[in-house]
Amino acid sequence: MPDFIFERVLSGIKEAGIKEIMLSPDLGEPLLAPNFIQKIKALRDNGVKLIDMTTNGTYIHKIGVDTILRHGPDRINISFPGFDKQMYERVCRRPLYERTRDNVFELLRKNDSSGRPKEINFWLRGDIGIESLLNLPEMEEVKKLASSISVMTEVDDWIGLIKQEMLSGGLKIQQDKPALTKRPCTILFNIVVHPDGNIHLCSCRNIFRDPDLQIGNIQQTNIQQAYSVMAKILDRWQQGHIPGICHSCSMYNDPADAILGKLRESLSRKILNNYSY
Repeated sequence: MPDFIFERVLSGIKEAGIKEIMLSPDLGEPLLAPNFIQKIKALRDNGVKLIDMTTNGTYIHKIGVDTILRHGPDRINISFPGFDKQMYERVCRRPLYERTRDNVFELLRKNDSSGRPKEINFWLRGDIGIESLLNLPEMEEVKKLASSISVMTEVDDWIGLIKQEMLSGGLKIQQDKPALTKRPCTILFNIVVHPDGNIHLCSCRNIFRDPDLQIGNIQQTNIQQAYSVMAKILDRWQQGHIPGICHSCSMYNDPADAILGKLRESLSRKILNNYSY
């Protein structure tokens, strides 16, 4: 994101009182952004309290583990195939297994020895079975050091961009798609600013600027105005005018399910904690 666009974003964040920011990986690896740590600091200086980032772990060493633990995002989600070199290279199609593995363990170990200043969630994306992934020898240490561990069992087709023949091993395209209701997807409740300044809804799959989700550009409008436009889009959904991109998306998140999920989580927290890593 160019500096002049980022400055407009910062002004909007401060003016709107936004407290949480997600650094989305949809348009690339966040750690490759120029002046990454300086931008994190600027976000905090403008009132942001929680910064979430998803990374594949390949470039952690470029920023430095110590720097990330002192100044980096508060929540770090590591998307990683798993601790098997051949599997990693099948899934990622890059010969960077050793470097990524070392980055991941250095981050986990130093975070633990520093009192766990960061929440580090481990997302396994391998092409072998769940039990096999979780039982790889290195996972014993990960289970002790990570805040949470999840395993992807099916691959979203990214609104048709990913085909079954592109996948390796036992990975399969997700077949079941949630039924849409007149309740707008919870993923649309926040706005997204792309590097070119365009503002839209959906931080998850809308990388091609679906016009039904387009709000404007940060150079011509501000974030508070964008939220008022967002309300109109959500109202249209409730009236049955669902954006085109959403009809083929498998990531629909019904607000009713989200609310019930939070309730179940709070009621069963004592039980869940017994089984969490």
